[in-house]
Amino acid sequence: MMDRLQEKHIVTTIKTDPGRGFRMLMGRYGEPVYWHIRRLVVSHDDAEDAEQETFIRVFRSIGQFRKGSSLKTWIYRIATNEALRILERRRQELVPLDTLGSGVSSLQADKYVDYSDLEAVKLQKAIHTPPPASS
Repeated sequence: MMDRLQEKHIVTTIKTDPGRGFRMLMGRYGEPVYWHIRRLVVSHDDAEDAEQETFIRVFRSIGQFRKGSSLKTWIYRIATNEALRILERRRQELVPLDTLGSGVSSLQADKYVDYSDLEAVKLQKAIHTPPPASS
């Protein structure tokens, strides 16, 4: 119940005092939305880009938000769509590894790693480990 009241207060504040409302929105949802996106896109930079675009879209379209709906659900849907948009853009930019020749070893993992996230650490370690030589 408290979440609904808090959501309503954030929406009302965005409409009446946009600067303060945006700070409230970011304070409440910024970090959890970042980590939601980060799990989808992996890259810190891509996650930051998607997070920024998510909150710009939320802020610009707050007038379209339906009062009976959950603000959190709406934000997460927008965030997921932004993450998927970035993944699709990255997929279109991919070059097959066999066209890179020996350049594969120069690929870099993400510079930022959350070392408290065991899965992220394993993923980064796997990225840095060269594949076994084929005979």
